[in-house]
Amino acid sequence: MTENLFNVLHQPRAGQLDPRNNPAHTEADLIAIRGYVSAYRNGRSAVTSATGPAIARPVLEKYWQYPRCGFNAGAKQELDSGFTLGGKLLLIPWSEEAFVRANAQRSTTGLILEHVTPITCLWDELIRIDEASEDDAEWQGEAGKYLQETFLLAVITADQDAILNATGWKQAGVPRPLNPFLRYEWASQQIQTASTPTGLKAPAPAALDVARFVHPGPALRLQEQELLDKDEV
Repeated sequence: MTENLFNVLHQPRAGQLDPRNNPAHTEADLIAIRGYVSAYRNGRSAVTSATGPAIARPVLEKYWQYPRCGFNAGAKQELDSGFTLGGKLLLIPWSEEAFVRANAQRSTTGLILEHVTPITCLWDELIRIDEASEDDAEWQGEAGKYLQETFLLAVITADQDAILNATGWKQAGVPRPLNPFLRYEWASQQIQTASTPTGLKAPAPAALDVARFVHPGPALRLQEQELLDKDEV
């Protein structure tokens, strides 16, 4: 599998979702998202509490993630469906450990579909863009560009997700315009230089190694071809 490994920091579109075929659909998605963002802002300012209802994830998954992934079920259902994964999940980056585990156990048990930029960070930036936008056209230009470049997906193991948690990167994103995958590299560096946090097993040296990701679709096709070649010998 070594020839299929790549560095997510060096691949410009790593983890990006597919654009909608019809620009009108993208416009409708962004209008819907702005409606919820604006309502959230207005509701939050009308009450004394600084926090509002937890609508960021369902809104962004419904109006941005699902229409651009090639599957319409929720992320958890897709990962729980076994190893017969289709659509975008075969083309987004998987950590080497996640791919090896799924291939060995023929299921996706213990794997996480991860937002490389945490949902809370995406939502906070959309609020900022909404506040700064003078009209819908400006909002659509800025928010659309931001989501296309920053709403990234990857598949990692539960152990790797625990590393993000233990190092404080679970809900923290990378400042623009830096690559969102730097979050993985920084977390990996922290976990290897600091003492092991309570409750977290000591990670392998390659834990969350940004240089060792794979696209499962091409990797599985190569494995199938190698098996065919062996049969023909």
